[in-house]
Amino acid sequence: MACEICGRGNCTRSFHSLEEQEKYDKYSNKTERELISELIDRDDEIEFLTKLLDEYESTQCGCCDHVDR
Repeated sequence: MACEICGRGNCTRSFHSLEEQEKYDKYSNKTERELISELIDRDDEIEFLTKLLDEYESTQCGCCDHVDR
């Protein structure tokens, strides 16, 4: 029988940290629709943060991280 968290045959839930178990439990009871919605939200957040980072990096002179052009 495969581990419910990682799917490996030679593993069990107890081999994972409590943090990993809690993260798994957070999502294991969600429906497919809820998971898809959450992934879309995360994609949007990543896109927004990437744009912010790109804007920040475009204002840097390149010689250090704390100087505006």
